[in-house]
Amino acid sequence: ECKSRIDAHVFTCTHTGGGSKEKPQFWLVATSKSGGKGQALDYVRKRISADADNVLVAGDSGNDSPMFDFAARNGVRGVVVGNAKPELFNYAKQFGVHIFAEQYCAQAITYALDKLRF
Repeated sequence: ECKSRIDAHVFTCTHTGGGSKEKPQFWLVATSKSGGKGQALDYVRKRISADADNVLVAGDSGNDSPMFDFAARNGVRGVVVGNAKPELFNYAKQFGVHIFAEQYCAQAITYALDKLRF
């Protein structure tokens, strides 16, 4: 019900979790439908005239999903880092173009840059 009320206004909700087995953490990320990481990426690409072939996005959780929408981002490729949450992993794999690194954080990004020959 919360999701439908929020969607009816201007937000998209993503439920994410973290913490540990002993102390789980859950939070709700509410992002404006007219803004967010995907739209921010589009804006920056347009401002600097960056072709999709010269852009790599990286993410670790569901709130990064809009950057991994291959069609909506006009061919931008991404790297899902080794410590990514399942919601991003499952979302990104449907496009068949992104890199799924075993490495965490910056090591995953340098791995992807090398793999794509940046």
